[in-house]
Amino acid sequence: MIIDRSSDFYKLSEEITREFLLTAIVVDDRPQTNWGSPDPTKMEKPPSVTGEQSQLLTSKSKIPDDKNGHALEADIIIDKFAEMGIICSIIQPTKDKERFKNTLKNLVVNTDIFILDWELERGDSGDFALEIMDEAIREADEAAQQLRLIVIYTGEDLVDVCERIKENYAGLPNYREIDNNTYNVGPTRIVVFGKYFGREEKTDRLVESADLPDIVIGEFTVMTAGLVPNTVIKALCTLRKNSKKMLANFTGELDYPFLVHRILLDKKDKEAAELLLVNLIVEEIRAILDEASVKGVAGFSSINYWLSQHNISHFDLGLKGTTIPINSKERIITLLEEGLEPLLIEDVKDIENHKKLLREFDRKAHHKHLIKMFGITSNDDADELDQKFALLTSLRSFYSNDSPKLSLGTIVKYTDTDVDKYLICIQPRCDSGRLNKSRLFLFLPLMKKDDGFTIILKDGDEFVKLRPNNNSYELHSADFTPITSGDGFISAEMDPDTGKFYFKDNKKTQYIWVGELRWPQAQSVAQNFSEKLCRVGLDESEWLRRHSQR
Repeated sequence: MIIDRSSDFYKLSEEITREFLLTAIVVDDRPQTNWGSPDPTKMEKPPSVTGEQSQLLTSKSKIPDDKNGHALEADIIIDKFAEMGIICSIIQPTKDKERFKNTLKNLVVNTDIFILDWELERGDSGDFALEIMDEAIREADEAAQQLRLIVIYTGEDLVDVCERIKENYAGLPNYREIDNNTYNVGPTRIVVFGKYFGREEKTDRLVESADLPDIVIGEFTVMTAGLVPNTVIKALCTLRKNSKKMLANFTGELDYPFLVHRILLDKKDKEAAELLLVNLIVEEIRAILDEASVKGVAGFSSINYWLSQHNISHFDLGLKGTTIPINSKERIITLLEEGLEPLLIEDVKDIENHKKLLREFDRKAHHKHLIKMFGITSNDDADELDQKFALLTSLRSFYSNDSPKLSLGTIVKYTDTDVDKYLICIQPRCDSGRLNKSRLFLFLPLMKKDDGFTIILKDGDEFVKLRPNNNSYELHSADFTPITSGDGFISAEMDPDTGKFYFKDNKKTQYIWVGELRWPQAQSVAQNFSEKLCRVGLDESEWLRRHSQR
């Protein structure tokens, strides 16, 4: 999506971004400052100045002591970031490159903005900068696809810099060129700008030091702007602002009653005390977000701005031989606010037909690729976006590389007679942990369905649509044994060749971990199975049975 930086939606997104960004790191081999020049100790004769040099020195911008324009006006950049409430550190590379890279690696993980000079060693043509970028990109990719912005700010020729970047990354499968100066490598975005000191013709890619912070914030905004990401960013801002209040509620004096609580628990439930604290923290976070009305970030005014930013496609909604044109922002707003009925009143004169069309819409609207009204052109793209959102709302996200545990909601895949089969674990969580010997685990088979599916997951690059088979005679069971040095759970192992996690039962059958349902969805699967398991079969009058059906 190309964002108009003069639009109301961009301005709203930038405001949220400015609230979010707190730290910046700038790496440059020639930082210069003009803070507090020392008092003179002796008089020296000034050097002669040519006419050309005189003209340069009287320009509006302060010229660093660098005739090629490679220096960094560190004081200006730090001060400008400080005015925005952002802490900025300027770091100069050391001779020990490996030690410097390790130090920088730890800093980059914890910074919001990362700005990098291109030629960090004179004459290296960006080799050291590329090494640092490779490490940052690899770290971002491994850390659960961590979003990251790298800004190259250099005095070198921008065409040459961009060519090196493309040569280095264009062969990667997750590389995408956004424009001549912007590139995505997985979750990392690289943007290239030049240092501008008034010596050459000004372009939009040449940036003065005083303007760099605003430019970088704009690039971060463009990378993240959207109703959904804006809500996430606002939520994170709210949690940051309230973190010290939250700490004030969880003081050290509460250690004493917490320990008493653990003492009073049965031996087999001792570890539940730790889980209690986690649950309390989760509830505190929810309370903070509820009170701050974070949901309003995706409210109607924001949606209105969002619609103004997007091209509205002509979309024909077909219902039982009737076509309802969705061809304007106003009609989309009506759908978003009031539903279909006002459009039916406007377009369909046959009032008796309205209820039938509304029922048809209710039953089949999800098959109509409604997302195409927002400018998505193909059915495949529309399906993929709907599936991504469904995935996010139903499957638990994992933000670390810790081994998954086998419990209620865990989805696995195993091979039976050369056929891949999916299973979902329905073992209650209280029966899945604190194990010291082998235990039988129960699974429901998951059937592949093109329609009528209740679970969607991504297995490799493929979206898979599934529905639990709730027949008790189809139950799958397997014995698993926890490792002696473990935490009492059945933990997955990682296959070093594929990088995939798997569980191994006592018969050495491997179950590849595919995902895990969120808690409410997992509980719903177990509830649906138990309802069918507990149904009562009656032997009664067939006349009465038929009358009882609706």
